[in-house]
Formats: sequence, structure tokens, C-alpha cells
Amino acid sequence: MRVNTRNILIICAIILATSVGFIISAQYYLIGGIQEIETEEITKDLNTAQRAIDKQGDNLAVTVEDYAGWDDTYAFASDLNQAYIKSNLVPSTFYNVEIEAILYFDTAGNLLHGDSYDPETEEILPISAQLKETLQSLPLISSPEYAGDDLSGILNTPDGIWIIAVEPILTSYYEGPSRGHLVMASRFTPDTAAEIAADTNIDVRAEPLQRGNIGDAFVAGQDGTLNTTTHVVTSEEDITASALMYDIAGTPAFILSVNNPRDTYMFGKKAVQNSAILFIVTLIISGGFAYLYLGHHLTRRIEGISQGVRKIAESTIYQARLVDDGNDELTAIVRSVNSLLDTIQDNMTEIEGAGTALEDSERKYRHLFEAANEAIFILDNRGILECNRAAEDMTGSDRSDLTGKQLREIMGTCSTDPDGSILKERIHAAYAGEPQHFTCERHPDTNSVRHFSVSVSRFTGTETEYLIAIVRDITTFVKNKERLCITQFSVDNADDAIYWVKKDGTVTYGNTVASQTLGYTPEELTSLKTWDINPTITPDTWPSVWKQIADGTLVHMESHLMRSDNSVFPIAQTSSFLSTQGEEFTCLFTRDITETVEMREHEKEALGQIEENLLSLAILNDHIRNPLTIIAAIADLQEGESREKILTQVDEIDAIVRKLDQGWLESAKIREFLVKHHEFEQNSDTEDPGNDTVDKNK
Repeated sequence: MRVNTRNILIICAIILATSVGFIISAQYYLIGGIQEIETEEITKDLNTAQRAIDKQGDNLAVTVEDYAGWDDTYAFASDLNQAYIKSNLVPSTFYNVEIEAILYFDTAGNLLHGDSYDPETEEILPISAQLKETLQSLPLISSPEYAGDDLSGILNTPDGIWIIAVEPILTSYYEGPSRGHLVMASRFTPDTAAEIAADTNIDVRAEPLQRGNIGDAFVAGQDGTLNTTTHVVTSEEDITASALMYDIAGTPAFILSVNNPRDTYMFGKKAVQNSAILFIVTLIISGGFAYLYLGHHLTRRIEGISQGVRKIAESTIYQARLVDDGNDELTAIVRSVNSLLDTIQDNMTEIEGAGTALEDSERKYRHLFEAANEAIFILDNRGILECNRAAEDMTGSDRSDLTGKQLREIMGTCSTDPDGSILKERIHAAYAGEPQHFTCERHPDTNSVRHFSVSVSRFTGTETEYLIAIVRDITTFVKNKERLCITQFSVDNADDAIYWVKKDGTVTYGNTVASQTLGYTPEELTSLKTWDINPTITPDTWPSVWKQIADGTLVHMESHLMRSDNSVFPIAQTSSFLSTQGEEFTCLFTRDITETVEMREHEKEALGQIEENLLSLAILNDHIRNPLTIIAAIADLQEGESREKILTQVDEIDAIVRKLDQGWLESAKIREFLVKHHEFEQNSDTEDPGNDTVDKNK
């Protein structure tokens, strides 16, 4: 669209919008203001008419109060004398007071006397039964507790609308007790409304309530209840305000309406129309001048700038510049365009350099991608799009064979995920923006099991969402971990106590037997130093002990350990040294040798007892053989039967001694075995008794 066409459309739009805005504003503010004034005025008139009706009731109340305060009336309420009726309840009274009914009630609501008056025939008539019953239904009339109260206003009865006034019957000094109420009533007719209109100079109308003529304006809610708000209806020529008038019992009586002509509104409406026509004509003329001015001072220059920019764009010669001799906003635009051309020229140079840098960066990242030790897959919903060389090595397939496959197809199945649904859920979670890191056991075929560590994350660097999956084969790691667990279990449940100690003496580990033997929990044990559990070591001697263990000169030794209850027990300890990943440890294998030490003590005691027994046997041999030799010699000097008996007994005793010698030799051999194999010291005082026998021939 050309600039001239746009100018015409813009000017027309401005004229139209301004005209509509002016008309709407005038309609809203001026006409609306006039309508508000009309509504306020007619509402005031309606209120004036309502006050005029209320004033009629008030005026009637003054008259009733005067009549009710007569002593004659007070007496009549008691004795109902006919003289009072003849002198007071005559047509002239009704005519002068302008009433059409007068009623006398006692305090219980019983009618004492009542007459009505027909203004047309000027006759006294019986009181209307509907009026009497309606009055008797009022609590003020029928309840003794209200005998002293008064009331005035409108009363709606089945036979018409009345203006009534009720006053208590008292003495002339307005003293009681009240003997009832005096009621005076006049009918509210269209003539009454006409009188009010004449007095107030207001067009007042009273419409009796009939079935179906209340209208929606006075219905509040779906339950059909009536409201008391004023209802205003406007037409082109008139404005009418209506309100429901309620009687003293609170029931609707009639609709009171006030009507006024809309002279001010009609005048304002014509004024707005004339002003709008004049305003639109002025806008059209101004728009024409604006179009001519814009065409000469703006449109022509804009077209020149546009042509210059078009030529530069078509020629792609960004060194060319626009020329404008003005000194306004268009000139600033020309300068901005020239500055933009400078920026474009600089950016073209930068883009060329960025393209080269991008190619270098792509080569670097491609090298990193291909040189990575982990298998890397780039995939989308359709399957694998790209993978590196490590992925080919891990799967044993070419890149072309992997392209288009799903990740679960190349990783195989497992017992916990036979259909690959768990892996599929993790991939969906990664697409949702939740990075997934997990390990899994897969079966590429029926004869092999492989373990993988998988990391899957979403890449949103482009318009299309991709997933980057990094897969590491951790089968060897898992198997080593299983072996380590077995080794750890073996160490934890070994029969010997095993400790790991650092160079500073801190106990870093103790197996189950170590904790049970020393009476510490594993946590308590690892908070101790080696000298806390070995009383033979101090912080000062520990460095030398550490050095001997590290050098391999202190491998096997016997020592003592101290339990948590400070009791000490002997141990046999085997030490080894380990240096790994920059840290040094000693591994101590200890075994409780309390029973072994006690057995050694028993062996020493037994050996000592053996040596004592050998010595005793040697001495006993000598003590027996010497007397036995003498006895044999003496017996040999004798003759007869006694000699043979004595020598026989000597032989028996000598046999016993030889047996003792044989036992001594066996005990000596046992002692030599114990001394040789258990390093017991030999008692040099023990002598070999020899194999001497008693020579019975001596």
C-alpha cells in the first residue's frame, strides 16, 4: 500500500474516530447529564406528591385529635348518648371536615358507633363493613395495649382507598384512661389526585392496584415480592416516575405517578446534532489540508528514502549511503539507515569470520565426539541419528546399521525389562526434561551378560528436540566389584582379627572378629589409634614399628592387645605393608594365643615335674640297690630253705628296680623331646641312674 493511500486512510480514520468520539461524548456527557437532571427533577416531584398525600393524613389527624379530646366525646364513648350523635354526627360536620366516614371504637376494637357520608346526596349512611373490618384488623384498634396511640395515613380496603386518622379518646386535658379510638376517613379518588396536582403544580396520577397492572418494575426477585424504589420511564416526549404507595398496614395501596414533558432533552438533542455536523465538516476540511501538507513535506521524502534503500538492497552494495538534506525526524531516519548499513557491513565481515570459526569448532567437537571412550548416541523419536566410533566398537555394528534403530534394540533385553518398557519410560522422561542416569544388565544374546551405565539428557539447541545418550560398558567393573564384595565378605568373616592402620596410627578398619575381640563397635574401633589397643606401643615408638613393618623386618611377632574394659590378652601377629594411590597402610593379622600361652605354662610345669620324678627315681634306685646287695650277700652266707626264700625275694625286688630304671629311661626320652622341640631348658642336676642291677652273687 502506497504512502498516499495510507495518508488518506489515516485521515479518514481520524475524522471518523474523532466524529464518533465527539458524538458519543456529547451523547454520554451532555444528553446523559440532561437525563440525570430530568430524573432528579421528576424524582423530586414524585417525592413532593408523596409528601402532599402524607400531609392530607397529617391535616386530618389534627382534626381527629381535636374531636377525640372533647369531654362530650369522652362521655359518648362511655354512655353512647343520642344527643351527641344528633348534635355532632350531621351532614354539615362531614362536609366541613371533608370526611366521608367517622367511627368510634372501644379499647378492645369493638365498634361503638359509625356513620358514613355520601357527598353527592349529602346523606348519612351506615358505615362500610369492609372499612370497619379492615380497621378492626389493625393492632392499634383491636389491642388494648395500644389504646393511647395514634395513627394516620393511607388505608387500603376492599371497597377503595381511604385517608384515615386515628386518635385516642381522652378528656379535654388529654388525660385518660383512653376509652378507645376515634377514626375519621376520606376516600382517595382521582379527584383527590387532581387536587394534589393543582396544589403542587405537578401532573400527578393515582392508579388503583388491580390484578396484573403492577408490572415488572415493582417486582423484586422471583418470589414476587414488591420493592419501594422509584421507577422512571422515559419516552421521546415525556418522562414518568412511578412508585408504589403502601398503606399503614404495609400492603400496596396504589401506584403514584408523576409525568413531565422532556423540553430540555429535546433542546439538547438538537444542539448535539447541529454541533456534530459542524464538527465533522471542520474535520473534513482540516483533513484535506493535512493530506496536502503530508504529501508535499513527508510522502515525497519517504518515497525517496524507500527507493534509495531498495536500490542498495537490489545491488547488495552496502558501501552506498542515503542522502537527505532535511533536518527533522526523516533526516534522523536516514542517518539511522546509514548507521544500519555500517552495522550490516561490519556484521557481514563478522559472519564470514564466524562461519570459519564455526567450521573449526565443528571439526574440534567432531574429533572429541569420535575420540570419546564412551559410546555416544544422538537420537530422536524415530531412532538413532548419529553415533561415534566407540558406539560401533561396543555394539560390533557399523554406523549405517545403527542408524534408525532404537536404543533398546542395540542394548538387548534383560529379565527385569523383557519388553524394553522401562527403558522406553526413561527415554520419555528425558524428553520431558528430566535427565536420566541409571545402570542396567542386558543380554545381547542368550550366552552373554553385559552391564551398562547410561546417561540420557535432552538437547534443545535447535528447533528439533534430540536426546544424547552416553553408554559405558561396565561389565568388567561389575565383575571386579563382585570379586571385591566376595573378598570383603571373606575378610569381614575371617577367623582371625584383621586391622588396617595408617601411618599416623589411626585404625581405619577392623573386621567382625576384631570388633568382638576388643569389645568395640566398628565405628568406635575406627576412631582409635594403634596404641589405644596395643599397650606395648606408644606414640613415640610407633614410627619405628611402622618402619620395621614397611621394611619387612617385622613380620611375625607376639604382643598384647587391650580390650575396651582395659583387660590385656596375648596375641600372635602377622604384619604386611601396602601402598596404593598415594596412601600407605599396614595390615595386621592377629590371633588370640591365650590358650597357647597357658598350655606352655602347663608344659613347663609338667617338664619340671618329670625332672623331679627322674631325680627321685635315681635316688630311690640307689637307696634300694645298696641295702638289697647287702641282704643278698648275707643271705648267701646262710644255708637251708631260708636262704632260697630270701634270694627269691631279692630277685623280685631287683626286677621291680629294673622296671623303675626302664621308666626312668622313657621319662628321660620324653624330657629330651620336649626340650628339643619346645625349647625347654634342660636341668643339669638330673643324673642318669644307669642300668645297674643287684649282683646277688656278691
